[in-house]
Amino acid sequence: MANHQIKYFDKASLTKLNNYAIKHELNRTLEPKAIKALSDELLFPIVQTFEQDSFVRTALLLNQSERVWLDMSWEDYFALPIMEIEEPTLH
Repeated sequence: MANHQIKYFDKASLTKLNNYAIKHELNRTLEPKAIKALSDELLFPIVQTFEQDSFVRTALLLNQSERVWLDMSWEDYFALPIMEIEEPTLH
């Protein structure tokens, strides 16, 4: 069974990188109050990325049904931590 590596945010990194995106007027940001309402205990996996000129657009899951987009620098993207998950088995 193969493992997958997935980059993720915790609440602190999501807050920091969202504030950066807002300050630098990037196209995809989140409402700060929406982040504030999130649990400190959760991790938010990146499920999709797109290369944009000088930055990366990331899709992340806030919960099982809510996907949001955040733009960030490549440097910040590569600095995010990685989790390993097992690939699910199909029967």
